[in-house]
Amino acid sequence: MQKFSMTKGNIIWSYIGTVFSMASSFLVLPFIFYFLSSKEIGYWYLILGVNGLTVLLDFGFDPAFARNIAYIWSGISNLKKQGVEKADSEKVDYLLLADMIQTAKVVYLCIALIAVLMISVFGSLYMKNVVFNVLPGNIYVFSWIVFIVSIFFNLYFGYYSALLRGSGKVEHVNRAQVFARILQLVVTIVGFCFSRTILVPVIGLLVYGVAFRIFCNKYFWNDITIQQHKRVLKKKLNIKRTRDILKSIWPNTWRDGLVSISNYLSTQGMSLMAGIFLPLSMTGVYSIGIQFASALGTGAASINGAILPMLQSNFVKRNYEALKKETSLAISAYVWLYWIGAIAVISVIFPLLRLVKPESVPNIEVFSFMLIYFFLYQMHSAFASYIASFNVIPYMRAFIITAVVEIILLWILLSASGNIYTLLLIPILVQGVYNNWYWPAYYCRIIKSSFRNLLILGTQLIIKRFKENLIAFCKR
Repeated sequence: MQKFSMTKGNIIWSYIGTVFSMASSFLVLPFIFYFLSSKEIGYWYLILGVNGLTVLLDFGFDPAFARNIAYIWSGISNLKKQGVEKADSEKVDYLLLADMIQTAKVVYLCIALIAVLMISVFGSLYMKNVVFNVLPGNIYVFSWIVFIVSIFFNLYFGYYSALLRGSGKVEHVNRAQVFARILQLVVTIVGFCFSRTILVPVIGLLVYGVAFRIFCNKYFWNDITIQQHKRVLKKKLNIKRTRDILKSIWPNTWRDGLVSISNYLSTQGMSLMAGIFLPLSMTGVYSIGIQFASALGTGAASINGAILPMLQSNFVKRNYEALKKETSLAISAYVWLYWIGAIAVISVIFPLLRLVKPESVPNIEVFSFMLIYFFLYQMHSAFASYIASFNVIPYMRAFIITAVVEIILLWILLSASGNIYTLLLIPILVQGVYNNWYWPAYYCRIIKSSFRNLLILGTQLIIKRFKENLIAFCKR
């Protein structure tokens, strides 16, 4: 049976993986600006925009597969559409696990093919009218073809992420992402030394997808437990069992998919509204602030990726004490890291940026609203992911309604005023009416605790572990 535990490696690599993924695009930016023309840079950002939109095509399958794989490792032999039965034994149904792996391969193959078809038709028409008329030449068309190939690999091999995370190998999936990103950076930087064309960073994207698959394949199949049952896990596709699995996971998958779309609207929608209604200079200030605030939220919440498999496993066993301990550590780490990071940004990073371009840096008052919004938003999103660990998605309707109301109110009020404070306050108020407080309270009721108790317990555990590590370090 796969053992789920909050190891130091899982936590550290979760943070490293998140930070490196966010930083990799910035690391290659100076080379993009130096070697490519302004038109080619515009083409590159269009490619990145299309690449970002393809993430939505996952439509909830990634968390659904990861969640159900964790249930199987924890002793479940029957999958349910809603909720999860209590495991009576720790025996793993490897035949069911094999069927889940085969189902994931089929689903992600379909997602990749649909994406390639859509981008090949609609994306190519768009690029022909917008880019290829301005940038004539076979190199630009060929780079577009290479990009489409990279989309296929990046999406198809995405099932490895769910497979590793569901198997408790959070450290390994983050390692694979980091090492693949490093290869992407190396290929891009070295490639520019030989060819100053848009094809170089596009090949870098392709290398990332292939490298990620190679690393993940190695990490999963080299596991001792996996090798012992490799013959069963490599079984051929059984269409009937695949259909049965899809029937079991689909009811929550489409809910997860709608939640991901609502999250996109709740975060990216504000930036779109800023571009429509605010002056260009003010939009730049707003965008910089949002970039830092969202990065703080994403970075501080990285630990959630490490604990979700453990939450799923412990709920199967109905081990509520373990659920309290794991949740308290994650929430406390998020709270303290977020606000320590916020202080660092305000006191160190912003003053440095003002030396370069003072008019583009948001003031503390404006940035404070952004910090409050993303802190509360990431908080209730984290608790929603904890609730989903129990194979229920009760928050779907609330998330969708909130996102739609937020966009409508912003459109109406910004049309009337065009004030940046409208853009800052409306999202805070709309999310604060329900989502910010209800879903943390909902989860706490399930595990019979409170947010205050979780924060106190988690802080005590963090201090205790820090002292233990400090003493161990001093004894070396």
